[in-house]
Order: sequence, then C-alpha cells, then structure tokens
Amino acid sequence: TNEIPGSYLEFGLYRGSASAHFYHAQRRHRLRLPMFGFDSFAGLPAARGADADPTFRRYEAGYFSCSEDDLRAELHRRHVPAQAYTLVPGFYEDSLHPSLYDRPGLMPAAVVLIDCFYYESTQLALRFVTPTLQNGTVLMCNSYFRFKGHPDYGERGAVADWIRQMPAVALTEYAKFGTTGLAYLVHLSPSPPTP
Repeated sequence: TNEIPGSYLEFGLYRGSASAHFYHAQRRHRLRLPMFGFDSFAGLPAARGADADPTFRRYEAGYFSCSEDDLRAELHRRHVPAQAYTLVPGFYEDSLHPSLYDRPGLMPAAVVLIDCFYYESTQLALRFVTPTLQNGTVLMCNSYFRFKGHPDYGERGAVADWIRQMPAVALTEYAKFGTTGLAYLVHLSPSPPTP
C-alpha cells in the first residue's frame, strides 16, 4: 500500500482473482484495508468509439460475465470472508454516484485497480476515483497494454486523456505486472483534484 492508509478500490472483478490475492497479501502484512469492488456483473459493455475499431481485438458485450452470487461463492472458496469487502453492482454510468463517497472506509484510496479494458469504462472509473486519491496512491491498470499498446485506445488512452484533464494530478510509472498491466504512483499538487 506504499505505506499510506486507505481503501482498496477495484473496478472490473470478473471472478475475484485479484480481490482474493489482495485480501490474502494484506493479511500476510497485517493490514486491514477496506475493500470495495465495482462491477456490472453482466460482463463488458459493447465496445464504443475508438475501441470498436475492427483492427483491434475486442470482446462481445457480456464477455467476462460473472454474477454477483457466483463472485461471492468464488471469493468464499478462496477464503475471503463476506465482511471483508463491499460490492457495488451496475455499469459505471449508472452506479458510480457521489453518494458512494459517504460509505465508511471508501476514502481515501491507498490502492486502485482498474481492469475495465475499454476507454469509456476506464474514464468513468478514473473520474470517480479522482477525489479519493492521495499522495502515494497506487493506481494499477490491468489492461493498460491491450489494443497492442496503442496510446489512444482502451485503458492507456483513458489514462492519458484523464491526466491531461487533471493538472493537479501527476503519475510516476511504478511497475509493470502480468502481460498487460502498468502501475503508477499518484502525486497531487497542493490543491486537491476534482473530477
């Protein structure tokens, strides 16, 4: 967690592998970060805009679908107790409301994991997390190098556009992970960012 307090916010859960890994990693280090998971539980939305370009691999609407009940069962199978996490269901344009900031433990964020694949979903997640960020937040983008690493598509394009719109936020490349992931450290200017 980069030695800062806060929550773990994950966008795009699928079957809970990352959530389970994070839960057990923090337990090994005697941490107890509140965990929040955001997912449609209906799979990916349809590809839109640049992400619908037929020259790049994209998935059909509904791909990576896992019901909330199936996810909870999988987390239970992986020994993650239900009281360790909070799930927020729905596509992000419908579910990411400012009222969520009032949830105990949600703010500030220590770790944000985005696995949204597409540009629009990633933009919605980034705008939502902006007020939760603090100096040292670890921002992880699991599908950053999808779309053949093209700088205008998917998560990579969304991060680039978001950071251009947020002059109070700076990112330092921190680590690559998996085959397509990139992690950043967040730095804030003296005035807090606004979405």
